[in-house]
Amino acid sequence: MGRGSPPATAAGVRVVFVSNAIRDVEAACAWYEAGARGLGARFEAELSGCLERICEFPRAALGRGLRTRRIPMTRFPYVILYLVEPDRIVVLGVIHLSRHPGIEADRVQDRAVVSIDRIGGVPVVV
Repeated sequence: MGRGSPPATAAGVRVVFVSNAIRDVEAACAWYEAGARGLGARFEAELSGCLERICEFPRAALGRGLRTRRIPMTRFPYVILYLVEPDRIVVLGVIHLSRHPGIEADRVQDRAVVSIDRIGGVPVVV
């Protein structure tokens, strides 16, 4: 996950991550990479694909609460929790399905957006 000046995103949609979502991704990648070489990169690649789908069809995922949505990752037991705003997608968390019950409500309150330039192959913009 790179930091620095951001390029444009796929489909012209801006994607921003709250700080906890960045930590989620970093922790998951580190955990998978420690288990098997290259698995952390596969996690990032899957996340990248999910972000591309979110950019293309932001309202296709199941709604949660008032405005939050979640999309499951296919090969890993995680969901991406996000908000669709008029000018951007805000990723609130990349959450393990069985490790953190109830964390979604906490993440909706977290709006501390940080600047990064890409997750896997998907450029993100703040």
